[in-house]
Amino acid sequence: MRALPDLAMTPVVFLVPAPGGAETVRGFHDGRDERLGKPFRIEELERVVHATIRRGPAGAVAPQPAAAATPGGSRAPTAKDKVPSAGHRPLSALRGAIDQISLSSVLVLLEMERKTGILLVERTEGAARLFLRKGRIIRADLDEPAPNGMNVKGVNAVYEVLAWPHGDFDFLVGDVGGVDDIQTSTTHLLMESARRMDELAEQRKQSQG
Repeated sequence: MRALPDLAMTPVVFLVPAPGGAETVRGFHDGRDERLGKPFRIEELERVVHATIRRGPAGAVAPQPAAAATPGGSRAPTAKDKVPSAGHRPLSALRGAIDQISLSSVLVLLEMERKTGILLVERTEGAARLFLRKGRIIRADLDEPAPNGMNVKGVNAVYEVLAWPHGDFDFLVGDVGGVDDIQTSTTHLLMESARRMDELAEQRKQSQG
């Protein structure tokens, strides 16, 4: 392909066993091509492909549409401003900001509709993924490491993301396999999350007193 004039500058996404080590990939061109470590998530593939398209064959970033401004002439940045794949997800069925509609309401809707897919929640500090099968959360994980350096997973990841005050959510429709690590209803998770937040608020109130 590199020997053909019409294709020589075409960027390529290389799938590699693990992130890094681009110099060992035959044909890899730094600054034009991208690499993606296996295994990868759908949103990671979308991010890399979109970043490659934006950069273009010559390595220049394509112009982006201007951001919508508020009546005051400016717009506060959101988590999606820092996510290259935002707005370019063909599997997206529901999206919004959690400061406008709570994740609890979103999860209740998905449970009622018995939807299957991945609820991706993103903020500037990191991202979370809630895997749903027929409306029930069966797995969850956070990109943000806990203070002990371990990644938060399972019910603790659900409780953590439900406490986020801001961010953006995107529900990607698709099959979700694997075992059910949560093994409880969405209603129970929401009630327990509310109890924990009330308890934490009471502890903070007492400590301030």
